[in-house]
Amino acid sequence: MPRSLLFLSALTISLAVGEIASAQSSLSQVRESVWKEHNAAQDESPSDKKSRHRAPEDSWCDDDDDDSAWAEILGRAFLYTVSLPYAFPYAVLEHEDPWSVEFSRFPYDDGHDGYLIIDPESGLDREDWLGARVYSEYGSDFAGLSRIGGRALFETTFRLGIDTEWNHWSERTPAGRDELWTGDVNLILRFAQSETIQFRSGLGVNWLSDQLGGEAGFNFTYGVDVFPGDPFVLESTIDWGRIGDAGLFHVRGTAGVIWKGLEIYTGYDYLKIGDADLHGLIGGLALWF
Repeated sequence: MPRSLLFLSALTISLAVGEIASAQSSLSQVRESVWKEHNAAQDESPSDKKSRHRAPEDSWCDDDDDDSAWAEILGRAFLYTVSLPYAFPYAVLEHEDPWSVEFSRFPYDDGHDGYLIIDPESGLDREDWLGARVYSEYGSDFAGLSRIGGRALFETTFRLGIDTEWNHWSERTPAGRDELWTGDVNLILRFAQSETIQFRSGLGVNWLSDQLGGEAGFNFTYGVDVFPGDPFVLESTIDWGRIGDAGLFHVRGTAGVIWKGLEIYTGYDYLKIGDADLHGLIGGLALWF
């Protein structure tokens, strides 16, 4: 009898620990953050709603002039901070006719220095007005969370393009395997370019989907490609925005080698959605065409 009680107690404790670990899993934290306000609204009492929507009391202060002065200073600082990541690359790289551009079939093709051909002497004889690349990759934090992802980037010689990605997340938890999908799609502008360095930025939509439903929000993206020399390719991207009720921050950096349009790369990917951190080493293949 004591052994049976001991067994039942151990089983109960293990199940409780499993439930706690499951509730604290990374993908569970993502869902909790994305639907935070929706869940809070369901739990909120009518009296809480009335007090939250009650009109604020009239207030005033005597230092409006000081506030406006500080607001002007902070506004200027914000403007300079926001414009610097665009103005500086443009000032350094843009020294040629921006419209006399064509894409190589892939970086370093035919002995070119990088990916773009600025002001080609032969003209646009191949009519390469579109540059494209697709990615397939795998990432893991080596602690139960893994990701299978895909990306695609389409750019034109007149600088506009489309950038998109999609990811399938899978996490091993005591309660079983948890899964969800995330991704984004953005309209981008290549605002600074040279043969070996290209900067791009744009706006778009983030999305999340799982068995419970889906959610979306806005996205801002900023990226740079560097071609230091054959056969190396360096890429970095930052995304900032929202999904549902949660803030989103995403940064990734990769280094690869390319041969005949096929790139093998590795790097690191960090994604924060609300209170959840999804990160890990990545490796994959990219096809340039």
